[in-house]
Amino acid sequence: MSDTPSRNNSDKILEIDGIPVRSEQVEFAEDELIKCSDCGRSTPPNRLDCLYCGAEISGNDTDKKLKPVLRPPEEGNEGFSIVATDASGWNSDLIHLAAGMTRLAEEDIRALTSTGSPIPIGYGGSEKAVALAADRLREAGLKVKIIRDSEFVDTSAHSRLRGLSFDEGKKLVLIHFNNDKVTVLGPDDISLIVVGLVLENRFEASEKHKRKGLDKVLNSTEVSADEVYIDFYTRDSSQAFRIQASGFDFSFLGERKELLAVGNLEKTIDAIRKFATNAVFDNNYRGIHSKLDLIWKIEHREDTKSIKRSGFGSFEKKRVVTSSNLDQFNKYSKLQWMIRCGEDK
Repeated sequence: MSDTPSRNNSDKILEIDGIPVRSEQVEFAEDELIKCSDCGRSTPPNRLDCLYCGAEISGNDTDKKLKPVLRPPEEGNEGFSIVATDASGWNSDLIHLAAGMTRLAEEDIRALTSTGSPIPIGYGGSEKAVALAADRLREAGLKVKIIRDSEFVDTSAHSRLRGLSFDEGKKLVLIHFNNDKVTVLGPDDISLIVVGLVLENRFEASEKHKRKGLDKVLNSTEVSADEVYIDFYTRDSSQAFRIQASGFDFSFLGERKELLAVGNLEKTIDAIRKFATNAVFDNNYRGIHSKLDLIWKIEHREDTKSIKRSGFGSFEKKRVVTSSNLDQFNKYSKLQWMIRCGEDK
């Protein structure tokens, strides 16, 4: 059996022993390369700065040749999301185009856009690269919008609720959490209902370390939990409310109240939908949150709780790693309001 790569007539490597060495052509043709205006050398069109001198590649004619590829922002820097505001028109060619720029698999783009909800399809740290990618998608006939991370910051966070009641089906009385404030809404006051699933994981490990590094894990525990969240927004955009199982009183359900919170939450969703019949209802997050992880990474945090010596040259450390998709759901929920009901409607 030979390890010599087979080649085609153009002298490009195709496979080794019948196994493809790559799934697509990665070189660029000579006429695709872009000449740097500073150093005069040719650089690949998927770079926004010169490969050799680092100068920015720019210019109207140059921008048309650029093939932007999105890369995530460095830690602590702002990112920019490309949001598909209309799910119609996403055929195989357009999905292929988007996948090439966003570095997502075509099947992931297809899954995200199949929901019909406004959805992020790309995320990058370079504002110019994101803008160029969005322009390419618009030129192909797609409706997309760029949203900065700072636009998702909620200046008026959701008001958490601890209970509610219906006044003869004409009014919805909301009881706020940790205070006696009450808000009363009519059926037409609610414009949007968004349902989410928040997943939290906590891993704790006691580890024995020596000077050369980790010696062994003494013991470890892992706990996971999930909780359904219900967000709803008022039509005048002045208020947003949130229901979560912990600390919520489901007594308004009366005889329909179940022992398990998950069943009560589903009944609460149905009750609000029947009350606010004209509100837009979005229940897609629970089915696509794993795909959103590819764009909006879930938050991971690692802490050291305690360190103690356990002998000469060694010590024990307790390490705690937590993860949660709460920030991701907050962005998704806010996105639905921004596109469906906010100024961008």
